Amino acid sequence: TKSAAHKGSTNEEHMSGKSITTSFTTLSSAERDVPLPLNFRLNANAIDSNGDNYIVLSLEKVKLDWNYYAPKSAANKNIYYDYYISTSLDPDSFILLGTTQDPGGEIDFLGLDAASTIITASIKSFRSQELVNRFGHKIRPNSVYYFMVRTRLVVEGQEDKISDFTSVLPVTTIR
Repeated sequence: TKSAAHKGSTNEEHMSGKSITTSFTTLSSAERDVPLPLNFRLNANAIDSNGDNYIVLSLEKVKLDWNYYAPKSAANKNIYYDYYISTSLDPDSFILLGTTQDPGGEIDFLGLDAASTIITASIKSFRSQELVNRFGHKIRPNSVYYFMVRTRLVVEGQEDKISDFTSVLPVTTIR
């Protein structure tokens, strides 16, 4: 309508011809969005004794009621966190840096045991060719890196369920 006084009117004289588009996703009553990792933040931005820069990130693990994400009969259920990196804020420029599913990759993880509530991720160098091509062999001094993380639920026999990305965490390395 053109004014609040005519709210709900079907009279064409009072209708504005403009409408607000609303988009939403309806989940089933038993299904929920995959939660984002909590408190994703920078823990350290430093230089080691060899003069190499490194970055340490941390996050709190999500607390999950599996009843909303997997059948009770599902045997293998796991929560993983996927870390993405870029030197640009362009959403299409982010690439997978590492995942808690593969702790022997580019990131040194601490806190992957079930008792830990916080995961720390140390990034110092790059080994995969794709990352070396984009960022060089190691974290560079006085450079800006952007990081994002998302939660991934893996249930045997089902397609992975993935959260949205966290907010971008910018890190400018020290000299």
